[in-house]
Amino acid sequence: MNMPGIGKTALEAHPVRGVFLIALVVRVLLLPVGLHRPLGEALFFLDAGRNIAAGKGFCLSASLLHPPDGASPLVRQTLEHWRTRGGIWGVVPPEEPTAFLPPLYPLLLALLHLLFGSSLLVPRLVGIGMGAATAVLAYHLSSLIAGKKSGLIAGLLLAFHPVAAFHSVEISTHQLAALTLLLPLWYLARGRIDLRRSVMSGALIGVAFLARPTSWMLLPLVGAWILLKQRSARLALGLLAGALLVSAPWVLRNTVSMGQPLFFTTNGGRNLWEFNNQKLAPEYSWSEPRASRWMYDPIRDKYREVLKKRECVPFPSFSDEPEWQRDKILTHRFLCFIQANPVVYIRLVGVRINQIFGIWPLHYGQAIRAAFSAYLLPFLVFGITGCWMGFQRGGLARVMALFTFAFLALHALTAAGLVYRGMISPLLAISASMALTTPRRTARN
Repeated sequence: MNMPGIGKTALEAHPVRGVFLIALVVRVLLLPVGLHRPLGEALFFLDAGRNIAAGKGFCLSASLLHPPDGASPLVRQTLEHWRTRGGIWGVVPPEEPTAFLPPLYPLLLALLHLLFGSSLLVPRLVGIGMGAATAVLAYHLSSLIAGKKSGLIAGLLLAFHPVAAFHSVEISTHQLAALTLLLPLWYLARGRIDLRRSVMSGALIGVAFLARPTSWMLLPLVGAWILLKQRSARLALGLLAGALLVSAPWVLRNTVSMGQPLFFTTNGGRNLWEFNNQKLAPEYSWSEPRASRWMYDPIRDKYREVLKKRECVPFPSFSDEPEWQRDKILTHRFLCFIQANPVVYIRLVGVRINQIFGIWPLHYGQAIRAAFSAYLLPFLVFGITGCWMGFQRGGLARVMALFTFAFLALHALTAAGLVYRGMISPLLAISASMALTTPRRTARN
C-alpha cells in the first residue's frame, strides 16, 4: 500500500496506534455534544446501574414515572400514559425485578458508579475508549481476513464513522454491543480452531448476547461454519457450551427473581407493538416526531378506516400481570394485527427498510444531514457490496455477511431505524474495506 506523505507513512508504520488515536480524537471532539442531561434510554440504564450498585437488584425506580422539573409537555404526557397503563413503557412494574433491559451495560454502569460515584462524564469516557477499541478491533479482524490494506481502511472508516462516533459519547448500549459483537469473530480469526478456541468463542458470543440479544444469531452461523470447516460436532458443541455457560447466570437470576427461566429480554413484545400496531393507533400520534408522521401518515390515511381486528391495535392496560406475561400479551397483539392486516404489515416493512438504509437522522438540521449523507451513502453502498463479496469469499467473511443480512432482515420485519444499524457498523466497515481493496478482476470472478 503506497501512501505518499509523512502522515500516511507514519500511519502505515504504526497502524494500530494511528487508528486508535484518530478514533479517540474524533470522539473526544464530539464529547461536548454528549454533555447534556441524560435523555431517553440513558435515564433507564443509569437508574438500573445505580440500583444494582445500591444492592436493590436489577430493577427500575418508581421515580422514572414522574416528570422532572422543567419537563416538556410531551414528556409529562408520555409518563402519564405509562402510569395509566401499569408501568414504565407500560410494561415494567417499578421497584420489581426486571428483564426488560439487557444486563451487561447496567452491570458496567453499576461498576463505574461504585468506583467513581454518580459522575456522568465517566460512562461517556468509557464509551469513547470502547469506540476507539472497536476501530482497532475492526482493523485486526479485517487484516486477518483480507490483508493489512483492508484492515487499515476498515479501521479508518470506523474511526471517522459519524453515527458510531456519536454513539461513543452517548450513554447507550450501542457501542458496547458493537464491541462485543466483534470480539468472538476476531478471536476465531486468530488461529486454528480447537476445542479451547471453540469454547472461548462461544463464551464471547454469550457476552455479546448479554449486551444485545440479537447477537445470539451469531451462534448458529458460527456453529454451522465450524461444522462445515472442521467437520467436528465436538467443536460445535464446545461453542454452544461456552455460550450457554456465560448466559446461564442470567437465566438463573430470572428464574429465581421473576419465576420464569427467561432467556431473552422482555422488551420484544413492546417493540413489536410500538413499530407496528402503534403506527395505526390515532391516540398515540401525539408522541411521534414530525419525520415519523411524514413516513407513516400515508399508511394511516389509506388503511386506518378499513383495519381488521381493531381490538389488537391499542395498548392494553395492565394491572397485576407479571412482566413476562405482559410481553407475551403484546407479542400476541402484534401477531393478531399482522395476520389480520397483511397488506398494512407489508407497507410497514417497506417503511422500515427505508429507515434501515437511511443515510441521515431526519431530526437533525440540514448541515448535519448533508455531512452524514456525504459519508454514509458511499459507506453503505460499499458496505453492502462488500457483504456480497464476503459471502462469495467464504469462511469467516461469509459468516459476517450472513449475520449482517440476517440482522437487517430481522429489523425490517420487526423494528427499525438508523440507530439500529449502529451495532453492525463495524461489520459494514470491514465489508466496505474488502470492496475497496479487492481487485476488479477478482470481484467480477
